[in-house]
Amino acid sequence: MDSVLVRLGDPGARSSLFDDDALAAILAAGHDPELLGIEGPYSAVFDEIAIGPFVEPASAVRGSWQPLGGASVEVALRASGLRSEQAPVEALWRGSVVARSRRGGEPVTGLALDWDAGPPGDHRAGVTVTYAPPREVEAAARPIAVAVALLVRPAGASLTELLRTSARVRHDLAESGFGAAPDPDRPQRHPVVVAWVLPETVFDDDAWPGGTAAMDAAARRAARRARAGAWLSTTGLALVPIPA
Repeated sequence: MDSVLVRLGDPGARSSLFDDDALAAILAAGHDPELLGIEGPYSAVFDEIAIGPFVEPASAVRGSWQPLGGASVEVALRASGLRSEQAPVEALWRGSVVARSRRGGEPVTGLALDWDAGPPGDHRAGVTVTYAPPREVEAAARPIAVAVALLVRPAGASLTELLRTSARVRHDLAESGFGAAPDPDRPQRHPVVVAWVLPETVFDDDAWPGGTAAMDAAARRAARRARAGAWLSTTGLALVPIPA
């Protein structure tokens, strides 16, 4: 998978690693796309790319101390260097994914109020709203900040290892301050997204749910990718399959 790192390091080639589905998956892992109100096509903006970065392991230390005759004091610290192992991250990407959003809509052209003065205590009102005929709304480009850790793995990589490593990477990066800045207008699922860069042939394994025997290989891969991506996105994970 060294070719992946070579492409990531080349400003002219790195965008080719991420198709529309991969960029949509990264956005879905970091945000709720339904709340964002966005659609494709998507494009990637790479403000920062670090190849083979060192992710400093972080540990939380909590405790208390009580001086003689004094009150107990609670202490919570974040310390580095207490763990010797480093999370294996191939690359870090901080930047944005540019999506399309359709703002505006049909203006209100009429408003009617119906009032039914029934028996005492039983009054009823109804409102009728009339809109102008539907009109085409131009999609506007909308950059959405992302912070992504890329784990590049070959075919046959252990799913258990990927899940464990991803949890550790996301924790250590979040503790170190690496993450997409919060935006009150764009609710986040996870400030740090972990993307799995895998050969697309991993989805030839029938253990992945999705797809039918009537589908060709490409259609089965796409169906399994979509099925797996739906549940992985809720945990801050995104799939980036690449040609084998």
